[in-house]
This record gives sequence, C-alpha cells and structure tokens, in this order.
Amino acid sequence: MKRTLAFFAAFLLATALTLPAPWIFKIIIDDALPHRDLHQLGWLLVAFTAIFVLRAWITFVRNRVLQYAAMRLVCDVRIQLFAHLQRLPVAFFDRNAVGRLVTRQGAQLVAFSFLVELGFLHGLLAPCARHQVGGLPSVEEEIHGHLEELGGGAAGQEKDLPFRSHARQ
Repeated sequence: MKRTLAFFAAFLLATALTLPAPWIFKIIIDDALPHRDLHQLGWLLVAFTAIFVLRAWITFVRNRVLQYAAMRLVCDVRIQLFAHLQRLPVAFFDRNAVGRLVTRQGAQLVAFSFLVELGFLHGLLAPCARHQVGGLPSVEEEIHGHLEELGGGAAGQEKDLPFRSHARQ
C-alpha cells in the first residue's frame, strides 16, 4: 500500500513539475531578456534546471517502481506455471514433446512480460508523455511490434525467438 501511494505521489509530482516551465520561459522572454537583467535570467535558468533535474529523478524512481511491480508479476506467473507443470501426470509429458512445451512456455512468458511491462509503463504513463512530448506510438503499436518480433512476421515466414538456437537449418 505504501508503494502504491508513493507511486501515485511521484506520478502527480512529476506531472506537476512540468507546469512551471512555460511560466519560467514567459518571465525570461517578457522580463529578463528585454531588460537585459542577467541576474534574473541566471536565477530563472537555475530554477528551470533544478526543476528539470528533479523531474528526471522522480520519473526515474517512478519507472523503477513500475518495472519492479511488473517483474514481480511476471515472476509470480512463472512460479505458478512451473508449479502447475510439476503437478501434471507423467503421461502428459509422454504425449507432448518436452522441447515444444518449453519453447511454447518461454515464448508465451516473454510475450506476457512485454505486455505487462508495456501495459504498466506505457498504459499508465503514455497519456501524460504524449501530452508533453507528442508523437509516441500507442500501447497497441508497441505490443504488436514486440509480438511480431517474437512470433514471426508475414504469413509463412518464421522468425527465431530470442532464446532459440540459430543452428537449425
């Protein structure tokens, strides 16, 4: 609960720290530059730099918290999947090739990992980032691109997964 509150506080603070930048530039353009006030200009630039550095640090901490939460979720799913595989009867492994099961499990977990990380990071944060930066790809485009990298391109073309051996011919 404390981490959740810390995340939302960091999220709101990082967003709030974007608000003073236009105001600082307004003062620079309207007051400091026309009156050639280097003292005021220096203080405004120091304030802008401090806000920028503080926002970057808060954004870094926020992203680390999100990545930690996403990784914990993926680890929990991996543990549950492995526990489920251990409870299956031996006959199941006689009917299914173990290599195919491992490959399929790995591919699906990698896809799930991309989904969770992109869903957490971009799904929660992209609307603000798009407003500030613009031109960012949507969550669906990001996920689709990563799944294309994992699963293969056009019909009939097979791509190697990152963990597969490239020795196949």
